[in-house]
Amino acid sequence: MYDSIVRNGTIIDGTGNPRFVADIAIKDGKIAKIGQITDPATNEIDAKGKLVTPGWVDIHTHYDGQATWDPLLAPSSWHGVTTVVMGNCGVGFAPVKPEDRDFLIELMEGVEDIPGAALSEGIDWQWESFPEYLDTLESIPRAIDVAAQVPHGAIRAYVMGERCNTDYAPTQAEVEEMAIIKVDLSNRDEAIKTLKVEADAAHQSMIDAVERAKVASKDLDELFAHRDFLKSEGDRFHNEFVAGKEKADEVHQKIVKMMDEVNEARDKLKMARVERESWMSDHNDSINKMMKTGAESEDVANALVDTLLDSGTLTFGGTMDGDEGRVVKRGSSRKKQMRRVDVSASRTRK
Repeated sequence: MYDSIVRNGTIIDGTGNPRFVADIAIKDGKIAKIGQITDPATNEIDAKGKLVTPGWVDIHTHYDGQATWDPLLAPSSWHGVTTVVMGNCGVGFAPVKPEDRDFLIELMEGVEDIPGAALSEGIDWQWESFPEYLDTLESIPRAIDVAAQVPHGAIRAYVMGERCNTDYAPTQAEVEEMAIIKVDLSNRDEAIKTLKVEADAAHQSMIDAVERAKVASKDLDELFAHRDFLKSEGDRFHNEFVAGKEKADEVHQKIVKMMDEVNEARDKLKMARVERESWMSDHNDSINKMMKTGAESEDVANALVDTLLDSGTLTFGGTMDGDEGRVVKRGSSRKKQMRRVDVSASRTRK
């Protein structure tokens, strides 16, 4: 038998697979089976029409005070969050000395805008060290899990007192004490001795790091010199490019203008050709008409001469060189010959 079964829920398992409807069996606080489950359970929940998903982990919250009195940690638990992480932004309430409690509340209110009145009313201060604060959290039954970080602001206040809220640098002893403040206060002397060696080693490592940084600084100076050279060359190249582009634009404009002129001349030449062809067509028509008219006139003249010759009205005589007559060219219907027309005879007969 299972402890609980969530039946008929629409499961979104977080893998990216499509949602599906199934039952989920829970035993000993863990998911034991997913699918169509017929076995009974001590507790059954009908989730038909509801989504069943993995819980959300909210890694940035400020429930440090509310977690000491609210088992639900609303509204996060209402939205499907199953784990919250506290102690963010360096603000929190442990470790704390009695005289610093109000300061930590004011710090939380100033940084996160959580009302100081609610914190003063809700927190019962059953702790001083950070482990004692964790014990208080663990003693409260709650709907979701909590995870707490050690807040830096509380540590500085615990070790440095009023000086924590200034730019005053902590002493080496204060730094060492802050490093082990999360340990149970009853064992802090032993812990300080244990960590002092580690602090000295860390200090030496810092000195070594500073020396390496000095060497790196020289390399950076050379790098900056190269950077300045490259910037200067880049500026020069940019200026040359701009000048070249302006010249290229000028040449381009000249080419465009020349092409416009060429196109204009080509259009005029084309128009002249069209006009010439039109004129030649009209001229050829005129010539053809004139030739046709001339041919027709010649045919009429030849026909008239033949008629006059046939009727005896005209006679031929004399020579080709005389002035008494004229030369007539006969048409193609008879044999071509040159004749001298005796004009005087014609005139006599009239």
